[in-house]
Amino acid sequence: MKKLWIRNAVGVLLFVLFTCQVNAQDHQPSIQVYGVANFNRAVDRYTAEIILTNANYDYEGYKTRDEMRTAFLQFVVKNGLRESAFKEDSVLFFMIDGYGEGTLFKFESDSVEEFAKLAGLHKLRIARINTKRLFYKPLMNTSELAAKALEDARKKAEVAAAVAGRKLGKILEIADGNNFSAEAYNYYNYEAGEVYQLSVKFGLE
Repeated sequence: MKKLWIRNAVGVLLFVLFTCQVNAQDHQPSIQVYGVANFNRAVDRYTAEIILTNANYDYEGYKTRDEMRTAFLQFVVKNGLRESAFKEDSVLFFMIDGYGEGTLFKFESDSVEEFAKLAGLHKLRIARINTKRLFYKPLMNTSELAAKALEDARKKAEVAAAVAGRKLGKILEIADGNNFSAEAYNYYNYEAGEVYQLSVKFGLE
């Protein structure tokens, strides 16, 4: 354990010395570290586009648009889904499919259990899921996350500076490249773990 600590300390020392040398031309020795803050993102809603079409049928199994709607809504009721969760959009069907008779239903729900019930649609040969998406709730505490990441960066920099026999000075530069979109495709972990990260450069005294 002691050998491991010594090896890590030597590595940090070399990094600090290298950074100081590189930044000597700026007349300000410095050290640059990454600070992180872990957090979870809650899902706001789940969406899907469901296309009803005769594409999977031979001629004898052909159904009209009304017959497809009826079969689909029967599936909805049978599987305990809310009819209000589905909105028909025949114009979007034409834009996506481009030909043939059919229609499209948009699905939206904040319930993962309801979203999972769409898996049974494979039993309807007239139906296929065109897209599936989930949307996260907006981040409301970005300033708090930034503060935690900055504190983490300061602690790391203080350790490195102490190993080098220097004192940590003022902050010279902060880079925040975080961009957390509300839309995601992580269906394996709905309460997704994320990392807020800052790159912080400190002066050394």
